[in-house]
Amino acid sequence: MIFIKYRFKIIFIILSVILYADTHYGQSSGNLNPDAVIATIDENDLTLGELLNIYRNNHEADETDLGELRKFLPNFVEYRLKLRYAKENGLFEDPEILREFEEFGRESAYRYWLENEIKESIIETYSERYQIELKAFHILRELPETASPEDTLLVYNQLLEAREKLLEGITTEQVNQTYSSERNGQLLGGDLPWITAGRTVEPFEDVLFALDTGEVSLPVRTQFGYHIIYLQEKRPRTSDRQLRHIFFQKLEGHDPGEVALQVYDSLTAGADWNNMVQNHTDDHSTRNRSGQIGWVGYAMKYPEDFVDAAMKLSRDEPFSEPIEMSYGYHIVRVDSVRTFPSEEKYREQIIAELEQLQRLTPGRDHVHRQMKEKHGFQLHRDHLDKLHKILKNSHSESAERFASLDELTGLPLINFKNRTHTIGYFLDYLLEQGIISSFLSDQETILDDFTDKIIKTEIIGVTKELFPQFEQEVQNYLDGLVVFRVSEQNIWNYETADRDELYNYFQQNRDEYQLDQHYHYYSIRTVSDSTAAELQELIRTGELQPGQIEGYFENVTITADSTSNLNSSQFELLSELNEGEFSDVIKHGSVHNAYFLKHISEPRFMTFEDAFNRVFSDYLPLREKKFINYLKEKYPVKTYPENITFIE
Repeated sequence: MIFIKYRFKIIFIILSVILYADTHYGQSSGNLNPDAVIATIDENDLTLGELLNIYRNNHEADETDLGELRKFLPNFVEYRLKLRYAKENGLFEDPEILREFEEFGRESAYRYWLENEIKESIIETYSERYQIELKAFHILRELPETASPEDTLLVYNQLLEAREKLLEGITTEQVNQTYSSERNGQLLGGDLPWITAGRTVEPFEDVLFALDTGEVSLPVRTQFGYHIIYLQEKRPRTSDRQLRHIFFQKLEGHDPGEVALQVYDSLTAGADWNNMVQNHTDDHSTRNRSGQIGWVGYAMKYPEDFVDAAMKLSRDEPFSEPIEMSYGYHIVRVDSVRTFPSEEKYREQIIAELEQLQRLTPGRDHVHRQMKEKHGFQLHRDHLDKLHKILKNSHSESAERFASLDELTGLPLINFKNRTHTIGYFLDYLLEQGIISSFLSDQETILDDFTDKIIKTEIIGVTKELFPQFEQEVQNYLDGLVVFRVSEQNIWNYETADRDELYNYFQQNRDEYQLDQHYHYYSIRTVSDSTAAELQELIRTGELQPGQIEGYFENVTITADSTSNLNSSQFELLSELNEGEFSDVIKHGSVHNAYFLKHISEPRFMTFEDAFNRVFSDYLPLREKKFINYLKEKYPVKTYPENITFIE
């Protein structure tokens, strides 16, 4: 319907103007004075800065066009008039609007934290870790992610024992032998190669990079099981090198060391590197890439002794002497040492690695952790344990079960953002949710859910405090909601329309409301050619009416419809039919289509009732203008477009 399209157009205009307003108008105003008064509504000033706040985010021009700003001024004034009306009529306290506003505010708050705080924190942390390398030893006890609480506790305690042994001075080899799990005869713990950011799973990395040299961690859980980590050394990161090589593989009974020396001597004498690769390398994967391996650094897929040798090479050396490994020999050439010409390029590399590691899609749990850190989250575990003990030792299912809780209910359970959430509040939550038994069997999960509930309640207020731009955005959204409601109630609602006015408009524009010639028809579809032919014959002879077809035949679909558009190929057959005639059968793949023309309606003028929706839609701009004039009389308006000017 035209009315619906118009309505959605209005909604789009309002939301596009309001939702994405740039709140930093003062920073981007150039030589415009944001404090200049460009209008008054009921003697309240509207400033150029407020106008720019909305205008600039909806116009992509690099330079400010004063003429466009002045043309925009009437729209801005009308918007502010509706806000004034909304405030006076209590729409800012409307429960339905506030519910929608709270839902939007909460979702936006999470987005703000993730985009402006969490992601930036992830990038900064990774950047700091990227610049250092760590040498560590670890103990690993395998544990399935589905392990029982009893098995989990057992492994955790075993790792605590291992930690104590290390702290007592027992050698890492002995502790590893005693406590690490084995697979295929190999201990899973032991010395690790030099590690930098992004080379281990995230929980392991987080603990490792938080250690001081010589420190042993508490047990940390990863998807592999439980670890304890001993940080042995720390040093600045060695820059990655982009390498090419010629590889000579050792085979049983064959040592290619002499061949490697001969190739080295040939290169020294001026032999072409590419020819040497083609003729001598045993690394088939790099032969057609002139021996190119790619970037090599610590904690990558390469053996550490190979990386150690490669990292000692200078880019000034054309190639290395043969480097012997247990599996063969390499002659290595350094193409490039990784450097970053600017902070921007360095940041791009950090972000690229984080995206590859899929670490830049944090969840809401990251937001909750950050909020706890920033707002002094405190859990009174002793009070929680008392509640758990009382509920566990009580066997009554009635209200008497909680008689012994009177002294406990007023005690704090959680302090967060200068608010205290008591044991009583938590107990009410357990009762309302019907989850006391769940609390007794899984205390931590229920506590986490309750904590999340508290944080969700506080997130809008906390985010407003930290991000002024967010506060302006959610206010803009609330303003948009109430302006939408004002328009809905006073302009778009046909029940509030004056039918006499609409009828007069209809009469004044009578020629606009006509019905074109309409073809009323039946569309008949079947998959059988013989059925289609039989249908035609029965209808032509009058033995069967189109409306009776589905009752006589299976796998036949009949649809009654009408159209005034005969320009499309779908309906061009209708123009060739007389009333009561059947078209030829048209085959589309396995489907047979035919049309039966029921009758033709000649063009005519619509009645007011026929045209009501179209009339109402067409009349909306006049209703809008009338309502705005009413607001201007109620709240007198003065505009000062001459103040939209550059400062001399």
